[in-house]
Amino acid sequence: MIKDIESRTGKPIDPLDVKIVRKPELDITKVVSLQNSPRTSGPAGPSARTNGYRHSIKGTSIEINFGNADKLSKDEVVKLVRTGTDLSYRDVGRITMGERYSHVEIVRRDASRVSMDLCRNTFRGKAVLARVI
Repeated sequence: MIKDIESRTGKPIDPLDVKIVRKPELDITKVVSLQNSPRTSGPAGPSARTNGYRHSIKGTSIEINFGNADKLSKDEVVKLVRTGTDLSYRDVGRITMGERYSHVEIVRRDASRVSMDLCRNTFRGKAVLARVI
């Protein structure tokens, strides 16, 4: 590619003496056993949130007008849903991120109230639009 640019412009391109820095790759191997996990004991049982993975709950989905294009992480979606509502961390279930929209599972009895509460909020200067699916 450099040779091509040199031939088009007629000017030589000198390589810079810059050391290329690369991030070290982490070597992570993690095995999770649900039987030995202390978080699975209690009333929530094995469907509880374990080791950073969201659980699936019996509920309904809410569609929110934020997605991957907005550079939003799943943790930020949880914060967005919990802001202005009285949902606990366990009431928010699986999150599916799309390009423009995200789908969040929440408890069915709270769905319409949470949808209305979300529509009153703004996030990063953008109005939040939410609807129950």
